[in-house]
Amino acid sequence: MTTIRKCFRTYLLAMLIGVAVSFVGLASSQTPSSGTPNFHARYVEGRTQAEADAKAGVYVIKSWGLPEFKIGGACDYPSQLEIKKRILTEKYKIKFESVGGCVISDSDSEFVRGYDETVEKAINAKYGEDVFEKAEADASKEFDDKYRDKERECKDWLEGIRKLPTKKP
Repeated sequence: MTTIRKCFRTYLLAMLIGVAVSFVGLASSQTPSSGTPNFHARYVEGRTQAEADAKAGVYVIKSWGLPEFKIGGACDYPSQLEIKKRILTEKYKIKFESVGGCVISDSDSEFVRGYDETVEKAINAKYGEDVFEKAEADASKEFDDKYRDKERECKDWLEGIRKLPTKKP
């Protein structure tokens, strides 16, 4: 089996495990126990922090999850999401911060939810309700103009790899 196929299988397995763990976490967060932290307090803490940051002119979108997977080779080009983030950073000075990997605590999740809801309202108030849609449209146009052909090359390259003969043990 080729190294790329092994990596791809490992990547798919990691994604499936992440999804399964997320569902388990979601199910367990629906039934708080007596030792459950005060999630509302963390949500309010996130809102308060975002309000202070926005007053200081600092706009940060927080997120968590599996980072984008880069293959390289013919597939070495930015994703539409990366372009959108770059546009939002360059045009509007919006920063992006990852607060964790695939799994974070329910408490941290509530903090991020409170923070992001508040900061997105502040961004919309400052730059207009359609700021994210404009960035998405600009990113889509840039991707189509500069990288759509590379995406086709990548798909062809990956299809060629899939067709390679595999050694059977």
